[in-house]
Amino acid sequence: MQTKPIELLYQQIVLKHLGYYSGKLDGIWSAKCRAGKCSFENNPVYVPGLPNRGLPFTIEYLHPLPKGVIKIPNPDGKGSLLSHVSITDSQMKEYLSKSELRSTEVYQAELRANADARNANKTKSAPVPSTEPKAELFVADGPVVEQKAPEPSTNEHNKNNHKNNHNKNRKNS
Repeated sequence: MQTKPIELLYQQIVLKHLGYYSGKLDGIWSAKCRAGKCSFENNPVYVPGLPNRGLPFTIEYLHPLPKGVIKIPNPDGKGSLLSHVSITDSQMKEYLSKSELRSTEVYQAELRANADARNANKTKSAPVPSTEPKAELFVADGPVVEQKAPEPSTNEHNKNNHKNNHNKNRKNS
């Protein structure tokens, strides 16, 4: 089951409030979130919670909660969100007012636009390999002479040579 952005936002607020996270409050579980959660998991205050290598809390299955972490009702009436006993209502309102939570559709559109921009840049800057044989310059006692590289042999030519050599060896045996 995937954790919803609103659930991630509240987890970010808890980590920020406790001093484990310094990134944006945007409901996106970034590398900073994971690092903050790992630090929180390594603190003795996390007991009796079970560490999960920095992944977000799975609210429906979270038993037991780390010390001080509580479940609060989701404003939309569906499920629960996480908070901390030390976060007051006014602090929570302040955190929420500063949040940059975007809808899933907006976030996915931004990801697609960024990917399209990266792909466009790759296409513009990709060098085109040359298929022409390279010429080599040789300096002799006289003038500089340009010589063409030998043409690459085909697979068919190599197969025929191999068959001929094989047949010659069988006759000689």
